[in-house]
Amino acid sequence: MCRKMICLVSFVFVLALVLTNFAQADLIGYWRFDESSGIIAADSAGRDNDGILFGDQLEWATGRFGGALSHGGLWDAGVEFPTTGMSTTAGTVAMWALLADPQPETEGRYFFGHTTQPQWSNRIQLYMDESNNLLDVGLGNSHTHDTDIMELPMEEWVHVALTWDSGNYVVYVNGEDISSGAYVGLSEIHPIANIGNDGCSGPYEGFAGLLDEVRLYDHALNADEILYLLYPEPIECLIAHWKLDEIEGAIAYDSVGDNDGILYGNPIWQPMGGMLGGALEFDGDDDYVDCGTFNPSEATGQLSICLWAKWNGLNGRYQGLIGKRNSWNVNNMMWQLETSHISGHVMFEREGYAGVSVGILTEGDWEHWCVTFDGATAIIYRMGEEVNRGAFSFGSKTDAQVVLGGSNAANPFNGALDDVRIYDCALNAAEILAAMEGVEKVDVTAPGDAIQGVPNDGLHDGSRNFGWWRWDSPDLVIDNDVTTKYLHFKGETETTGFQVTPTSGATIVTGLTLTTANDFPARDPIAFELSGSNESIDGPYELIASDYIVDFAQAEAWPRLTMNATPISFDNYTAYAHYQVLFPAVRDAGNANSMQIAEVELLGISSLSAPAGADIILVTEAIDWDMDGLRDDHSLESFLVSEGHHVDVRPDYWKTLDPDKIDELNAADLIIFSRLAWSSRYDEGDETTQWNLLTTPLLQMNSHFARNHELESRWKWVNSGVKARTPLIYAQAVNPHHPIFRGVPLTVFDPSNPDSPANVVQMIDPLVGTGHTSFIGGTDMGNGHLIAKPVQMDMGWIAEWDAGVEFYEGAGQYAGGRRMLFCAGTQEIQFVDPDTQEVMTTAQGELNLTAEGLQMFRNAIAYLLSPESTRAGTGAIGGWN
Repeated sequence: MCRKMICLVSFVFVLALVLTNFAQADLIGYWRFDESSGIIAADSAGRDNDGILFGDQLEWATGRFGGALSHGGLWDAGVEFPTTGMSTTAGTVAMWALLADPQPETEGRYFFGHTTQPQWSNRIQLYMDESNNLLDVGLGNSHTHDTDIMELPMEEWVHVALTWDSGNYVVYVNGEDISSGAYVGLSEIHPIANIGNDGCSGPYEGFAGLLDEVRLYDHALNADEILYLLYPEPIECLIAHWKLDEIEGAIAYDSVGDNDGILYGNPIWQPMGGMLGGALEFDGDDDYVDCGTFNPSEATGQLSICLWAKWNGLNGRYQGLIGKRNSWNVNNMMWQLETSHISGHVMFEREGYAGVSVGILTEGDWEHWCVTFDGATAIIYRMGEEVNRGAFSFGSKTDAQVVLGGSNAANPFNGALDDVRIYDCALNAAEILAAMEGVEKVDVTAPGDAIQGVPNDGLHDGSRNFGWWRWDSPDLVIDNDVTTKYLHFKGETETTGFQVTPTSGATIVTGLTLTTANDFPARDPIAFELSGSNESIDGPYELIASDYIVDFAQAEAWPRLTMNATPISFDNYTAYAHYQVLFPAVRDAGNANSMQIAEVELLGISSLSAPAGADIILVTEAIDWDMDGLRDDHSLESFLVSEGHHVDVRPDYWKTLDPDKIDELNAADLIIFSRLAWSSRYDEGDETTQWNLLTTPLLQMNSHFARNHELESRWKWVNSGVKARTPLIYAQAVNPHHPIFRGVPLTVFDPSNPDSPANVVQMIDPLVGTGHTSFIGGTDMGNGHLIAKPVQMDMGWIAEWDAGVEFYEGAGQYAGGRRMLFCAGTQEIQFVDPDTQEVMTTAQGELNLTAEGLQMFRNAIAYLLSPESTRAGTGAIGGWN
């Protein structure tokens, strides 16, 4: 791809003026395929060239950007659309495609097809024939005008494009000109054409795979314009964002605009009590926030509102989450998101117009709600999933107040709000998920991370044929010093970059910052590609995002030693342990001898950070079942020490309690019960109650303690007497947004099965000890919250309880501080040694977590060591608790 990408010298100086406009100019058809249902593929170019789906085996799917259309390879399926605006003189068809593996052995598989009737003339066709995946072109009077151009990969997104212009054509793959020549015989445009089929009167050569972002122009795009289609501009329609992370005061600040809100009544700031940082608590009586009279839909006529809400229940009144209204009167509102005073149903509406309604808010739990309106249809999303849609129109009061939590106390919300956002566009499903994941981004890299150049040529040989100077080496791209730089002498002629393994572990990267180097702007990169790998620093790598670097590619050179100002952000939901950053093009290849960059930051969601040097009491026993001379859980102690904590280990000391010992326990920062501790030895007299009432946060690794046992030798955290020793190693995140999963890759258990459980991680290393771990019976955590369970078993793996709660109704036991059950550590097994005939026992409580499990354990410790209010936002998930 890089061979053509470097030829951008003349293009650079008009980029800001031209490329921001060309993508819509002369665009006569644009099918995003972002629909989720129906048989209409809407034309986003505004030319009314909507497509109609025909045939079987067409399904809406997730695409390269937003949605896509999945073609099952059946011969008579595709999309038929009117060709209004198409020209025989010149044009362009371009799209993203992903070929299914395997490909069917049909007569042909078409990306795009046009021919006049009777068929076989005036062709404009991109396809593959029945025997291979080689790209072919039919043009003018020939079906086989240009064949076997290049083999296309399967199960990988590729961008394909064809231009024709007064007898000359060019074929592009991934932005590179791969074939060109002359053609004849194109003199007539038929009224209809096909996406995903051949365009004849009886289409019979359907595509097999996914198609997305199909564009049709009435002129031939040049190479730079084709390239730009690979790096579309991000949607930038966020116009108000109240993070609600303030600590005090009467102002809720808008972080992207000038729409700061004024607090009325007495809403209470919850500095660490939100889903994402802080939140604002409304009393359901007279609290609200007035954000002014701005009309967020003034420029576009569209709207999206997204927020997190934690509802405290009915109060006999309508409750407004957010609205643009002065009162309930039909003439005093534009729109509102409100709950019913009788049922708690959520409604997006205005007085005099029923709008769209949906299910009841979940009481006591954080939920993400979003409403989109494209000018005709309103769609409501709950926790990222569409739950209802319907016709809607705005009310007439365009200068009504924008109010959070009610309107002048007329419909006060009873609960807390967090991370409220307003957009002047209709977000798609992927963008809503991105808003839902709105965790603050941090740089996940650090000086000292393992870094290597791409290509990894080492020091140059003096002829500038490869590599870098020793003072401009790849490690200097991440050293927090803008006065140093990374320079690669191949950067003006081919793609260069670097690969890095952050010491922070697996992270979800969703943004970049780039800082220019000290001299020669001609060497500045103007485009990037970011990829991730969970194999090794050498890959293989999977593409995450690619785009132009807007600031570096504008007409005037970006200042030296200066970070980009235009944000570089993108959707990504996968945590990777290794990242690759490539720069396919520099600003002025003709006047550069290299690529150079001073600093790169990878912005993402990292793991939680525990306070350094915490005082942790490890409750354990002097047991050495496997007789290796070490306490069986010594690896747990070693891990805690390696994390920088002060670990108090006095085996057997805590089997009995007295006032002095209780004072010691309450003075610690955290108590951890090892799996090596036996539950029957910590219940003498009132000791169960004494342990439960300790104010210090406590992490329990032994599920035996959590039971409601008939002998009352257990702590009654869960109303179950069942525990199970199993070899299960995969955990399913019941609440994947919990901080425990920060920086942990969650996957589908069986990708080949569409019904397979999602949000799964392998926590247990089966090769440690017996490979067995004990869990608590059932998934009902009473007044606590289930966080994770074994994938194929309804048992509790990780759960938590807030300070002050009764563990379950009727337990008679209360949590004096924060409590977490985190089942880990090996279950011992007795066996007979075949040589000595002695009864042997494997290690009990040996730390048996994978790298991902250790990250979760590390996060759990940091979470419990953080201020108590951070536990808010981790509510019960419907159907589990």
